[in-house]
Amino acid sequence: MGAVRWVVLRGMGVSEEMKHAVHGWKSMGAKGIFWDDAGFDYRVTRERQSQMLDFCHELNLACIMNAWNPDDVMGGSDTKMSSSDIYLLESFIISNNEYKSLEDWKSKSDKCSKYRQQLGVQMACLSSGSTPISSTFNKSDHFTQAWFGAAMYSFDFFQATDINYSATDNTVYFFPNISDDYGKKFESNEVEQGDAKQGNQYYRKTNSWTLSINGDGSTWGYGQFSQDQ
Repeated sequence: MGAVRWVVLRGMGVSEEMKHAVHGWKSMGAKGIFWDDAGFDYRVTRERQSQMLDFCHELNLACIMNAWNPDDVMGGSDTKMSSSDIYLLESFIISNNEYKSLEDWKSKSDKCSKYRQQLGVQMACLSSGSTPISSTFNKSDHFTQAWFGAAMYSFDFFQATDINYSATDNTVYFFPNISDDYGKKFESNEVEQGDAKQGNQYYRKTNSWTLSINGDGSTWGYGQFSQDQ
């Protein structure tokens, strides 16, 4: 997508100031706009979302929409999000180095998977450690749980940084994929719930491996590969 610039969408009306900001970013070479606080919980109406999405699309700018509830920006027949756009799953499973509810993760991810199929919208998962984040964070159980949680849904993008999103020291570590070769296709259409005692509380099988995550949503968790014996 190239450079993507950040603008807050919260509020009810669409101002010329917002359009001016978008024009300004485009003139500097930005290829997309990141709309923060874009959900109904920030008093953003569907009309406001649609006007700014249409405005960006007319300028050949893609959009990243950040809203806690994916229904707020992708639900209904009047959404203007398209295959050129991205929905951000912020605080994905791990936030500030804390484990989050796996039930909530699955519910939200199921919704996003549905919208990805229906609309072609791309999904970006962002997890966060504490500040400062370690350069070896990708070796932690926190990271493996989050990475496998994204891989099981074949979401388009995944990365992790500190809870301040590198604003404190401008340091961003690149954490590569745990693996790029874990099968050619999934054997099931959905992530399934398994037996936590066997280390696969949630899992999905490919033709080669089983991807699974386990945890209590509070004090421990991890992700792993396994093969049927």
